Amino acid sequence: MENARGVFIPVDRERLKAEAEAAVTAAGILSTPALIALLDAHNVDPISYDLKGSNAGEQYVVDHNTPRGWSVHFAERGDRTNERWFNSEAEAFAEVARRVLADPTTRRRS
Repeated sequence: MENARGVFIPVDRERLKAEAEAAVTAAGILSTPALIALLDAHNVDPISYDLKGSNAGEQYVVDHNTPRGWSVHFAERGDRTNERWFNSEAEAFAEVARRVLADPTTRRRS
């Protein structure tokens, strides 16, 4: 990652994962408005996620139109990577929140 001056700043991915888990735990059960508010509070760019399963581009996606239940994956060039399935919306939303918050590239650029 680079700062505003273009200087490389190393990213501590384990710290980001721990912070993401703490944020999700503190938020409790997530509804759509609660998930959006959580991601917004962490300065996440809305283009980095999709909660309607549209797979519009390089983003984290929650899809509820799957035979196996709720799907969370990363969509890139039409491919679905790191896909996991969940029995409930709350479980899927918690997982997408963890993934998005742990990824430093999802933050808005100033």
